[in-house]
Amino acid sequence: MATSDGHHCVVCNKDTDNTCAECTEGLDIDLQPAPTYYCGRSCRRADTKKHKTLCKLANDRKVLRDAAILLHNIFKAIRLHAFDVKIVQVAIDKAEVEGEIDKLHLYEGKYEKGETIVDFPEGLSLSHEDRQALLTWCACSDALFTMSKMVESALKGQ
Repeated sequence: MATSDGHHCVVCNKDTDNTCAECTEGLDIDLQPAPTYYCGRSCRRADTKKHKTLCKLANDRKVLRDAAILLHNIFKAIRLHAFDVKIVQVAIDKAEVEGEIDKLHLYEGKYEKGETIVDFPEGLSLSHEDRQALLTWCACSDALFTMSKMVESALKGQ
């Protein structure tokens, strides 16, 4: 069967649109879709031994990527409602060279006595993208703090 998509059977190199039904949503090492194409059952059977491991890896990558996205969104949601950095000003240095990343500068204010959790700084003029970057930064700093406590406990033998 000729196709216009340019997909080829991994066994015999014939044009095909048929994919392994097990890994149609699997991902390659770069987290790009990685379906394996076969022209028919005979080529699929001939490749089973080699493909079984690759198929499992592709599907495992998809599960891990989806779990990472879910955890990232959970961290951002938690930080939105339990924000412990009292940011009073944000400045953005726009990249001057194409391909460089804008820099987000955060200025922290003074805490009142007993104040540990503050509201997310809604009054700052942040784009949605900058707001997400700020929440991600906070989630990353939480992860580093937690990791340092775990290492400390491990070194104490606990």
